[in-house]
Amino acid sequence: MQTPHGNLWTTSSSTSMAHYSLKSFITSYKFATSKSDPFIFIYVTKNFKVYFLVYVDDLLLIGKNDSFLHRFIEAISLFDLTKE
Repeated sequence: MQTPHGNLWTTSSSTSMAHYSLKSFITSYKFATSKSDPFIFIYVTKNFKVYFLVYVDDLLLIGKNDSFLHRFIEAISLFDLTKE
């Protein structure tokens, strides 16, 4: 049975676990979860903001600090969703 979960349809506990694992990684990188959508994460400094959106199997990273974006992309590319 499928149940709505924000903007995603959760079909199994492994999907929920993958989202929880990814969320833990993102928040450990000092992103905050959006108050309006649990699949939007925001990183804020006094000099720039970065938005990270997670929808099903698509990821969107938006920001104006190339150095931060490259470091985050490298870190998340090494992230393993299967870790618990």
